[in-house]
Amino acid sequence: MAVFVAACSGDGDERGAVDNDDVLQLLAYRELMSDETGQTTTRAGELSGYSLCTDANTTIAIYMTNNDESVEFLPSVVYYANDTWHSQVNVKSQRQYYIYGFMPANVSSDYSIEPNSDYSAGATIQFKSLSPVSKDDFCVLTGVQGMASDNEALNLQSGNFSYTGRSKGENYANLMFEHAYAGILFKMKIGSKYEELRTIKLKEVLLRSRTVYQVSWSLRFNPGNTAQPVSFFNPDNIAFAGEYVSLYTSETGDELKTDKTVDVWGYYFPVSQYNVGRNLQLRCVYDVYDKKGNLIRENSVADNVLPQFSHGRGQMATLTLTVEPTYLYVLSDPDLDNPTIKVSEN
Repeated sequence: MAVFVAACSGDGDERGAVDNDDVLQLLAYRELMSDETGQTTTRAGELSGYSLCTDANTTIAIYMTNNDESVEFLPSVVYYANDTWHSQVNVKSQRQYYIYGFMPANVSSDYSIEPNSDYSAGATIQFKSLSPVSKDDFCVLTGVQGMASDNEALNLQSGNFSYTGRSKGENYANLMFEHAYAGILFKMKIGSKYEELRTIKLKEVLLRSRTVYQVSWSLRFNPGNTAQPVSFFNPDNIAFAGEYVSLYTSETGDELKTDKTVDVWGYYFPVSQYNVGRNLQLRCVYDVYDKKGNLIRENSVADNVLPQFSHGRGQMATLTLTVEPTYLYVLSDPDLDNPTIKVSEN
């Protein structure tokens, strides 16, 4: 199962800090999904196979219990912007915490989190109104490693959620995240023969489930359980008749090439009994130009029912989508200016 890893680094941002508090510093790394390829660079001594997570405005929702007299959840959002991770998570020296969380922080507008009466025994999150498809890679926290500096060796262990606060300037933590959804990488291009006749500018890619549009899903964090740090329960309150979710937009349109693809990621709910992966539909919106640059057709729409998938969490498929008309030899055919999209599974 692929995971996300967050390693911590100081950013000097102490907004919201109070006396005797220190800001828990954070920098995120992401392990590639199964079958995903790409450059994977890390600091010396860290785990191989991880790429730096530097998506603009990426957010992580962090919830912490502490060992005060009462169990209390302390929500905070950690976010990435301007090439830096910014943390507003405040911790006190020598206080023990249990840290839970997920990313992105806005994956659902309706959710609740409930700690166990014994703060060391975990917590349960219920997500309501989850979309079965998403442009965001929904992940949950599965492990924590505390550090006194940002250059300690990475030693993350699944199922360890505890963190003990240190003196000021010594509060760093690695956070390990696991994928909650399956992924699809769409690689968009134009057919070589068609490219000689027309220019295609891609403006939007949308994805929907043809059977499900809303999911209620609960999960439980299990401190000390290295084999199953998070339990994912069967979903309930499934609503049907899915709506499109926009995965990619370009106001002016990105020109499709024959030798270079426009890559678009999408994610879907992986629980097989609801068959989300077997009932996905893709919509592409694009403008068609002649080779002189004249706009021939604006906001042309191509709908494609995708192959049936049954991937689990953290697994992925890659699809190549080629824009080309059905009958190239009939140049007067309306299909020339309103081409279809051929879908091929890699």
